[in-house]
Amino acid sequence: MKSYKMILVVGVLLAGVAGLAACSSEEARRDAILALVADAEWEQVRDSAEVLRQDGVVAPWLDYAEGLGALHLGAEQRARRLLNEAVEADPALAPEVAAAWSSLAYADYEAGWRDRARERMSQAVLVDPTTDPGPMLGTVADYLYRHIKMYDEASPLYERLYNERPEPANRHAEWVYRWGHCLELRGDLNGARAVYEEFVQTWPRDTGQGRFVHWRYQDVLLTQAREAREAGDLDGAIEIALLVRQGNWHMDQQQRAEYLIGQIREQQGELDLAREHYELVLEHAKVVGTDIVDPARARLEALDAISEH
Repeated sequence: MKSYKMILVVGVLLAGVAGLAACSSEEARRDAILALVADAEWEQVRDSAEVLRQDGVVAPWLDYAEGLGALHLGAEQRARRLLNEAVEADPALAPEVAAAWSSLAYADYEAGWRDRARERMSQAVLVDPTTDPGPMLGTVADYLYRHIKMYDEASPLYERLYNERPEPANRHAEWVYRWGHCLELRGDLNGARAVYEEFVQTWPRDTGQGRFVHWRYQDVLLTQAREAREAGDLDGAIEIALLVRQGNWHMDQQQRAEYLIGQIREQQGELDLAREHYELVLEHAKVVGTDIVDPARARLEALDAISEH
């Protein structure tokens, strides 16, 4: 039966099939090579694909079949290219291609080949985001985030990790940090702020990995405060900046918040209030000096000059 399928593929190409129209001939070619795929006859798939290529056949199903053959015969780089091209041309192939990557990933995982399992499962997720990485969820999320910088694809995995996290959740602050950072990179500052805020409010004094979440939270707040100021919402900008000031986590961020509030108070004509905030920047500089100290000192000198006149 298997040799018959190979003969059918070659026969359709070289001799033609009597009575088949052009469309049905294409279907016969496709069905023959896909039958070899179904039987996992990978060497015959490879050879048949070569004959089809020589005959000038170009089609997603051929990329799919040849790609699977290459994947199972160890030509993984070629397989990746062919399978990606197949899915790009025919998105309906995505679940089957992802299933092939996933199946090999699980086999590698069970055999202890964890790095290759992670990379293959990551490829499955990239092809079809609905793929369940199972026990590789965390390592796949980290691989997408840290190694190949696919932040949009990593984001839903970190969201799932956080929502399914084992207790206590503050031991998994890196998931919160990376999920929020993915949202930031997508331009969703409100979403990132909400992710960080939940963690910060639950563990306000976390000094372990959570300190990085606190730092990202303050950074998002400062960005939003600056954006509010640029949009003309000065009171809103101050309200957000005060959250950074009150957080009492990272002194350099607090200094930036004080300086920003000072700028806004100047803009509002509240020069005495502006002076107070600039002085706080210099006061904090006794503990932590940052690049915002000199601008704050310059603004104080400018305000002194104004007062003298």
